[in-house]
Amino acid sequence: MSSATDKAGHILAKGLLINSGYRQDATEERTSGESISLRSDDFNYYEKEPTVKEFFKEIAPTGHSVRTYFKDLFPFLGWIDRYNVTWLIGDLIAGRHRFNTNTNL
Repeated sequence: MSSATDKAGHILAKGLLINSGYRQDATEERTSGESISLRSDDFNYYEKEPTVKEFFKEIAPTGHSVRTYFKDLFPFLGWIDRYNVTWLIGDLIAGRHRFNTNTNL
């Protein structure tokens, strides 16, 4: 008996036009086709199908890549820890002066 998540998955697959019986189709092709002779040095390779969890784990960013992204997005994060706070008043005055001169254009 199928679980509720299996049923929901089959409904979603059908709605997205995904062939959920592709595994069975491949098995039928193999059994109904010609026989395959194997030599003793041949081996079978079975690839495990990926899960959604494995997919997201593979594409999930690492801590290092997240830090690099934010440092690239906000460049001041690279130097803010070395900023001299005594310069803050001068920087605020300079910023205020620049803002006032740009608005008078």
